[in-house]
Amino acid sequence: MSAMVRDLVLDDIWLQLEQDSALGYGGTVWDAALVLTAYLSNLKGEFTPSTKVLELGSGTGICGLHLQRRFGCEVVVTDLPALLPLLERNRSLNHCSNVRVAELRWESEQSLGRFDYVLGSDLVYESALHPHLLNTIEANAGGEVILSFEMRKAEDLAAVDEMQRRGWTAHIIEQERLRPEYRAIDIAVVRFSRR
Repeated sequence: MSAMVRDLVLDDIWLQLEQDSALGYGGTVWDAALVLTAYLSNLKGEFTPSTKVLELGSGTGICGLHLQRRFGCEVVVTDLPALLPLLERNRSLNHCSNVRVAELRWESEQSLGRFDYVLGSDLVYESALHPHLLNTIEANAGGEVILSFEMRKAEDLAAVDEMQRRGWTAHIIEQERLRPEYRAIDIAVVRFSRR
């Protein structure tokens, strides 16, 4: 069987996340998602119940579900159609009925609204999708963008460079600002804001 449930406790928030390797990359909780979730959990003053958050390429939904449980944010988790049932199950497992699950194909460059934060983990591994990803980010970002990714190849940083060319300021979070138990030298967390 390819499905399993993983437990995660972070800041007294217990999440149960079903994973299903049969769904491909999105069916697994990757290290970059853990690093991003732990980083976001430390941002107590930034997230409130009125904060609107969009998570792109949510996969299991770990980041968005944790933010909703920890801070009560208005969260929309998105992915391709094949992953929506997994997101629905994880939303249900974690009693997050107010989290919205939505299909979002980057190629459509669709806007689901304006969000205070657009988040994503491990979204830049396919450089051919960078233009669509960045256009989707810009169609939805009303505030900051926070991305985490494992640096597997030089092209992964091309998305950061392109965001800067498009008028965003990039701030790479220093490893010392990440939790020791949730950091790795090959995983970057980058915050973007409009210049």
